[in-house]
Amino acid sequence: MKFRTFIISLTAIVILLLLTAGAGAAWMVVNSPVTKLQRATVASPATAVFVSRQSPFVASLRVNPDRLMAAKLLTVPAQQRGQVRDSFAQLQKAFLPDTQLSYSRDIQPWLGDEITLAITTADFDRDRSNGDQMGYLVAMTTSNPTLAQQTLKTFWQRHVRAKDRVSEAYAGVEIMHRNLAKNRNPLSQTESLDAPTLASAVVGDRFVLLANSPKVLREAINNVQVAELSLENSEAYQQALDQLPQSAIGLTWVNLPQLWAMGSAAENVAPNAASVLASWNLDASPEGRLADLMLLPAAGSSFSSSSSSVNSSELSGALRYIPAASIFAATGADLQSQLETEWVGDVLAQWVEQWIERSLNDPAQPISLSEGLGWITGDYALALLPQNQGLPNPADWVFVTRKSPELLAGLEKLDAIAQKHNVTLGSFSLDTPVGNQEIFAWTKFSPRSLKPSKTSSQPSAMALTTEVQGVRTAVGDYEIFATSLEAMNWALQPSENSLLQKADFQRAIAPLARNNQGYIYLEQPMLRSLIKQFSSQIHAAITENSSLDQWLDQWQSLAFSSYGQTDRVAKGAISIQSKIN
Repeated sequence: MKFRTFIISLTAIVILLLLTAGAGAAWMVVNSPVTKLQRATVASPATAVFVSRQSPFVASLRVNPDRLMAAKLLTVPAQQRGQVRDSFAQLQKAFLPDTQLSYSRDIQPWLGDEITLAITTADFDRDRSNGDQMGYLVAMTTSNPTLAQQTLKTFWQRHVRAKDRVSEAYAGVEIMHRNLAKNRNPLSQTESLDAPTLASAVVGDRFVLLANSPKVLREAINNVQVAELSLENSEAYQQALDQLPQSAIGLTWVNLPQLWAMGSAAENVAPNAASVLASWNLDASPEGRLADLMLLPAAGSSFSSSSSSVNSSELSGALRYIPAASIFAATGADLQSQLETEWVGDVLAQWVEQWIERSLNDPAQPISLSEGLGWITGDYALALLPQNQGLPNPADWVFVTRKSPELLAGLEKLDAIAQKHNVTLGSFSLDTPVGNQEIFAWTKFSPRSLKPSKTSSQPSAMALTTEVQGVRTAVGDYEIFATSLEAMNWALQPSENSLLQKADFQRAIAPLARNNQGYIYLEQPMLRSLIKQFSSQIHAAITENSSLDQWLDQWQSLAFSSYGQTDRVAKGAISIQSKIN
């Protein structure tokens, strides 16, 4: 039973339900659970009492999934309902893989109006000799505890032999699990009761718990008995909940320090931050699904206040030169101010520094961020091009910014930096769709020996090889930079081929507030790449489940925007586009 695949699939189901539900007026009847949620003060999900405040990732859905499915069917034309049902049927194939649990048979009959999923710990047995064993917990409310008991009992009898079934009492709760894994000690023939497996428990007359180890369930029960252990009693969590909109039907809580510790290639890009809360709302627009985001500071820390924003129309100039094929783009104004914000600034800083390093940098003589970017004062756009577009480099970037007096001084500084790194500046003319352009190129020369003839007694002939480190040109009010001449040629194509005119990009940013601090936009290939880089375990779980892998293919793009911050919270939003609208 590969429970990591199970939990990630279950999380995917919950997220997709949140994304595709919408709010049908015919469904929003007086007695619906969602209407009650909107009327009431937003409170902590009841199932959060089982989750540790140290959990890296928690997602809660506060409406029964079947009601969300019904809502979705009411919001689409009749001719599209078959497609919606087929999509959900595909997700059912991905649901609960390797556990032998069936949603329709074993869960749906008794499921209530709340599901919480959590990664409880990066290594639940704290034994590094057997690798990281992430702890997973699913806590659900039940509308019929007796039926839940009977259904789960029947499940265990159906799929697990009597000699393999373990029933243990813990704090008055019966925990059922399967005991198959041998102890890691090769000299011992005893079986480990805490090895990864499926474990279940019905708690009181309201809750059902599933986990990948009985140890995870015991700790979940401890969280109820010792209040200060649970997420529900986290002051930061409660403060974030107080700011949720009334229409929130789902939320995601991320403990950043714990999450960074799990990532195989992750860096702490927000060292001053402690957690992120995302809330999924009913008021989804036809253009996409929107989640409000809040970033909270670590205990004893605070953010620098920043409320500067621009109208998105002010960013269109730079975006005209960003190729439509870009799989990642970031745009905004006044980069220096943005670099002081907690999430956009840290993320942008890493990517812009990567661009500078690719263009000019020498590892022995690194360029500081302020040295490389202090001259960027107007609107700007940065983009990553895909590798399959005939480009010479594994990662080609385009950067565009508005001309200014600071820009001219900055270019002189960049040229001086280039010379310090043994890079030569030259120029040439290039015929482009926008006219004959003077292109400046930073190049590095290096000698190369030519292979001599076997019969020749002369020394090897020598040649110079040229490596382009970066190119730039001026068009109208903007200066364009690229990491290769091919990438520059893409940037100089007609404006109708730009990201600004791309329908997917316009749909992605449409749900976001028009006054903001800029956008970060990424497409599906970039999303997959980020997942793979961040966690090999999550990536493996997705690829092992073909239905889940196909579901990820339905995701088209994400767009993120920051709305500013106070000393206590940074706010923003994320828009998610999928083929299921």
